[in-house]
Amino acid sequence: MKGKIVQMSIREFFNRVSQIHGVSVPELFKNLDTKKITVLSQLMDHRVKLDLPYINYNSGSEDGKHRVAAAMASGCEMVKIGVFYKEGQI
Repeated sequence: MKGKIVQMSIREFFNRVSQIHGVSVPELFKNLDTKKITVLSQLMDHRVKLDLPYINYNSGSEDGKHRVAAAMASGCEMVKIGVFYKEGQI
């Protein structure tokens, strides 16, 4: 397994995550917890460090939808994302 940290637009992150879950981006957003996004956004505004969101193409999983949505709510357009993949996959 290989991995790297990439700078990615929030739109691209959600497009990739929606593909992993087999749903549309609007459907993905319907399942997000708005209270959690608000709390995370406040933490970000106070410069609290949070875990790096990631997409794991090996297992078809991801973590960080709420953190990325909070970054968007705080005015960010680009985020750093950990991407894990098999050799030759990306």
